[in-house]
Amino acid sequence: MRSKFFRIERPKKLAYIPFPASEKALRLGILYDVLLEFDTTDELGDLNENKLSMEIAIDAHPDLAGVVIDVQVEFPRWDEDIDWEDKTAIRKAIQGISIQFQNVPSGYELTYKLSPTNYIQLSGTELTPTGLEEIEGIAAINTLVNNFVFNDPQGILAFYLIKIEKNQGSALRSQKKL
Repeated sequence: MRSKFFRIERPKKLAYIPFPASEKALRLGILYDVLLEFDTTDELGDLNENKLSMEIAIDAHPDLAGVVIDVQVEFPRWDEDIDWEDKTAIRKAIQGISIQFQNVPSGYELTYKLSPTNYIQLSGTELTPTGLEEIEGIAAINTLVNNFVFNDPQGILAFYLIKIEKNQGSALRSQKKL
């Protein structure tokens, strides 16, 4: 038994049926995802990097002079929806802070924790003949570190804001070319 196949052709007809006025028309648009890779500069380093590390030395404390505190801050990316003029908003959006203490004298221990709003809270103990005691003047060191990270014009946040400004300027120039 043989099978036979028949081709059935239907008339091709182009038709336009207007969209009903009672319904909203679907508007299609073209969306692009654009990845911007920034350069590296001598003064700012890798402009793509949002993690910065800087050191601050303790000079004024009688027992901890020479201690170096290495602070590493992971900021939000340059293109996140943050008011970059508002230091409080930036501080709250920080993704992580880690601290290492270098050259700590024998018998001293320094630790840190972060507040819910990313303020750094240092604490420390000193081993004395009567046992462990809180380091005198730790509050002044705490203020010094927080000012260095968040308020100092030569500090970490100020440096990152310079990078942000450069990135946003480059992004605007790129956007105009698209």
